[in-house]
Parts: sequence; structure tokens; C-alpha cells
Amino acid sequence: MFFIASKILGVFVQPLNLLFLFLGLAGILLFFGKPKIARKTFILVCALFLLCGYTQIADLALSILERQTDLPATNQFNEKPLGIIVLGGTATSDKQVRTGWYHLNSSAERITEAIILAKKYPSALLVFTGGSGHIVGRKNDEALAFRILFEQMGAVQNEVLLEAQAKNTWQNAVNTLAMIKNREIANWLLVTSAFHMPRAIGSFAKAGLDVIAWPTDYRAEVLKFPWLTANSTEQFSKLNILFHELAGIIVYKLSGRM
Repeated sequence: MFFIASKILGVFVQPLNLLFLFLGLAGILLFFGKPKIARKTFILVCALFLLCGYTQIADLALSILERQTDLPATNQFNEKPLGIIVLGGTATSDKQVRTGWYHLNSSAERITEAIILAKKYPSALLVFTGGSGHIVGRKNDEALAFRILFEQMGAVQNEVLLEAQAKNTWQNAVNTLAMIKNREIANWLLVTSAFHMPRAIGSFAKAGLDVIAWPTDYRAEVLKFPWLTANSTEQFSKLNILFHELAGIIVYKLSGRM
């Protein structure tokens, strides 16, 4: 139920969807003889669209979220980790179902960074956790894509464990801990996107595993005066990420998952 509710909530926290809802509200107000309120609502929607789409407000807000956890400096990280946990969210399952092959998405750096870490620490256990994120159907999971990719690349010599049931971050944490409960649970690296790291760290800590954050694929661009941009699509995409993560953090804290 929690997973289904989170998917439904995700539809309504996307900025463009919210703007279209308010635009529809303006139309309803106009239809019911409220032209002044409708006009103000329409002006507000236009202003928000310009502000969110053509300024770097998304980069600013997303950078604040991404800076919550820092990548350990390599010259300061001299420990040999016992394990490397890689979170799903790297493969496009729709294409995988259709073609039977893996298709990496914009979070593919989680995989490439995991390979780099695994080669640097060949004695570390490599754990990939990620199933299908769809409510129904889509039997192929990310763990399968991960297996196919690593077999084709012959990438690492590490022992590899695949967890293919997790549908969200909390399940990533709980299922991973169940898999490694007979191993020493100290000095483990957690690899996921920088914007997702605060919720991931919180979930794993709540589940009982303190991990070392190893964030990847930073999305926020450097702010450039006068902080304007012509790429509205990219800015709204970043806002989608930001709103999704902030909603996730709020829900996880209220539900005791972090």
C-alpha cells in the first residue's frame, strides 16, 4: 500500500503537473463567473512557469540537497570497505522488457562508479539492490540488467549479490540488511545519486546499517550570473527530482523509515 501511495503521490508533486492543475483551476473559476480570481491565478501560473523554467532556481535548490552528503576525499579514505552497496534506478525497465537488454538511464554513473570502486577494492562484497519500480507488470528487474551488464563487461572479480525484490529505498535498505546479516556490518560504502543520498542514508541507518555515503551523478549546474537559462525542459526535470526527493524525505520521516 505504501508503495502504491508513493507512486500516486509522485504524479501530483511534479511541478509542471501542479502548474497545469492551477491552470485548469483558472479555467474553472472563469467558467463559474470568477474572472478576477481566474486572472490572478493565470498570472501566477505564468510567473511560476517563467521563474522555474528560465532561471537557475532549480539548480540552486537541487545543489543544496546534493550538498547534504559529501564524497569522501580519496586521499582521506584509506580504509578497505567490506562491501559496496549500489542502489537501483540506473536502468530503464520499459525498454528492457521490450528488447531483453539493459538500457542505462541518466543515473548510470551509479554503475560506472561501482565498477571503479569494485576494481579498487576487489575483496569487497558488491551488492546491487533494485527490482521493478512499476505497480503492475514489468517482470524484468534492474538486478537482471545489472547481471547482464557485468557478465558482458567481465568487469569485476568481486563476490556479487543481487537483490531483485526492492521497489523503493526503504526496501533497498531492509532487503540488503537481510542478505548480509551474517556478515560484519561495518565500513560499507553506499553508492547512489547525490540528490537521493540523504534519504538513502537515513533509510539504511533506520534499518540498522550505518554506511559511508558515496554520491554520484550530481545534477545541479554551477550558478552563472544573471542565473538565467534557455533550457526550460532541463530545469523542470531538475525540479521534478527535487520535489520527488523532498516529498520522499517528508513521507519517510513521518512513517519512521528514516
